[in-house]
Amino acid sequence: MGVKRAVGRRWREAPSRVSAYALTVVLTRALAWPSAAASVGSAEKPAWTRGDFWEYSATETTLNGTLTLTYRDRVEVTGTGEVAAGSRTWPVYNITATFIVSSPWDSDSFEAFTWRRTSDLAVVRFEGLQGTVVSWYDPPIDTQWPLRIGSSWNGSTTEVSTLRGASSASYGFHVTEGGVRATPAGSFETLRIEREMTHDNDTSSEVTYYSPLVGNIVGEEWDGFLPELLLSAYRFTNAPTPVALALTTVALVTVLTTVVVVWLLRRRARKAPRPAPREDAQGPNPGSDPSTLKDGPRMPPP
Repeated sequence: MGVKRAVGRRWREAPSRVSAYALTVVLTRALAWPSAAASVGSAEKPAWTRGDFWEYSATETTLNGTLTLTYRDRVEVTGTGEVAAGSRTWPVYNITATFIVSSPWDSDSFEAFTWRRTSDLAVVRFEGLQGTVVSWYDPPIDTQWPLRIGSSWNGSTTEVSTLRGASSASYGFHVTEGGVRATPAGSFETLRIEREMTHDNDTSSEVTYYSPLVGNIVGEEWDGFLPELLLSAYRFTNAPTPVALALTTVALVTVLTTVVVVWLLRRRARKAPRPAPREDAQGPNPGSDPSTLKDGPRMPPP
């Protein structure tokens, strides 16, 4: 193949090559968008439904590296109902949590039940250890939605517990920042929430990472009590559609449309009729039909 023909062929194939390259770039960037997107700035209250669940796990090595403990926690929405706390009755989500601690030799499981107010997911009541530990809060420990970076709120409540009776408690929440949190279930855009709670003179703290896509926290840190629990699996029926997915769909449609248009233009160019040969001052072009000459057909010499 000559140099000119090779160059011409590459020039004709250029639109297809450019379109294929553009499609590859868009797909590559689309796959990277979820982890490179801007941090979540705010989050609305999630709408949970029966069957939604979140599973968390953590591993801890103790006794100078001789013992490894595995923690698993499954939280599931089992339904809705009403529950009393003090003088009020609240509409709530019924939550069942199963906590399992495993070692190389044995495992133990604990089941607990939590009732959260449907309007703001405030903790209304808690039961654990087969009903031997019961606590309720009047008023419930609230969460102020939507969550926004920099927002904070404080409150006080009376906790009535089978362990300590009635006691006053105060609490404070602060949404400090947003960012990507890596977990066994994937990486998620989150809001970091600090919580501090004081019973009499006993203060405890906790840090959680909330993800709108998951509809719950994806990580939880205590003040030295347990290793961080990270999300390992979940089901959230009313999960919002990621912005990256919508943008990716628009980009793919644009690229595919461009490819189709270029293909149609090239096909039309192939089918277009070629212009008739032109005569120059020296006579007809070689190969012209003799019947088209002005003086009639040229006859061969006798």
